[in-house]
Amino acid sequence: MKKVGYAEKLAKETLADFEERAMARKPFESQWQLNMNFYMGNQYSDVGFGGQVREVDKQYFWQEREIFNHIAPIVDIRLSKLSKIKPKITVFPATSEEVDVYSAKVGKRVLESVSSKMNFASKINQALKWSEICGTSFYKISWNADLGQIVALEDNGKKIKSGEVDISVCSPFEIYPDSATHENLVDCQSIIHAKAYTVQQIKQMYVMDNV
Repeated sequence: MKKVGYAEKLAKETLADFEERAMARKPFESQWQLNMNFYMGNQYSDVGFGGQVREVDKQYFWQEREIFNHIAPIVDIRLSKLSKIKPKITVFPATSEEVDVYSAKVGKRVLESVSSKMNFASKINQALKWSEICGTSFYKISWNADLGQIVALEDNGKKIKSGEVDISVCSPFEIYPDSATHENLVDCQSIIHAKAYTVQQIKQMYVMDNV
């Protein structure tokens, strides 16, 4: 009998956990897809058997199929108003001492520099659109080793960079919490971020150079 390694066991358990979460979240995903259809003008849509979004046929031959999209203009107006609100990032000192006040000022400038470099304003607008259509969106803050200045070169010529903070917008279709009943992320014990990649991207991220 073949002995299952730790990596195989972990991958199998993760995939099984993902399937359970996807099944539990299916009703929400069907509603999001229906909302997107309505926003794009596909008003004759409905959620059918199995949670699949389908087009609703005419019940009688004399029914008209004319469409005037009332939803898209409302959403676009809301997005236009919300995009004009520019949130400001600030840092408050822990105490009134001069060292803490100075540190807060430096921290604020660092945050403003990072926000400007990553074009955070456009990412806020992207998150707002997901939130207006699906009701929610997510920001993911991570450390990206492929960003920053070049600090060294490997023997094979690969560039080693200093790395920088990276903020990405995640659609609700990518986020799978351990329970759909949790209202806040802090209530979740674990979250799966499932994102589709091409085969070439996966090879670049995970396949070793000498394989």
